[in-house]
Amino acid sequence: AAEPQRSPPPAPTKPPPRPPVRGWLALGPRIELGRSELVEAGADLVGGAWLARDRVQPLGSLGSTATSQSGISLVHTRVGAGLAVGAPLKDPRIWLGGHVLAHALWVRAREGSTVDTWHAAAEVGGLLQYRGQRLLLGLRTGADLTLPPLSVQGGHARIRRGPVRFFVGLVIGVVFGGPRVGRL
Repeated sequence: AAEPQRSPPPAPTKPPPRPPVRGWLALGPRIELGRSELVEAGADLVGGAWLARDRVQPLGSLGSTATSQSGISLVHTRVGAGLAVGAPLKDPRIWLGGHVLAHALWVRAREGSTVDTWHAAAEVGGLLQYRGQRLLLGLRTGADLTLPPLSVQGGHARIRRGPVRFFVGLVIGVVFGGPRVGRL
């Protein structure tokens, strides 16, 4: 009697390699505008990483803006973290999404004397990015929410921050890690 042929056991399959994480770090100007205050301007340092098939970006930010009105000067320094959710468009170099950032806000007011205080703010808005091989260009816009509103009373004037301020920020930076997407 012939012995039945046995198939060799299937070779163990390796799981597909995890794609390397791609991230970015960028710097650029930021402008804010509210109802009762002059334009506030400064700079932001922002960074993030593209995760979950480029659908989710954890974000970190550090920024400072300043304004002056009626002899009172204000400097706002913010440190924050948050999340953006979106997706690359038909052209994978263009990414569009929405974001939320929570900030610890340190405020310095000066009119003769100086007063410092801590406050909180949240940024809610949209995020558009161009992702080249190593270059990132970004636009962030939306509302900066300060609740409760912050009011600074000087000798001759009062400046009020919040509760809602419009902001726009532009950044230019570098892309690092992972496979390259764009051509720049």
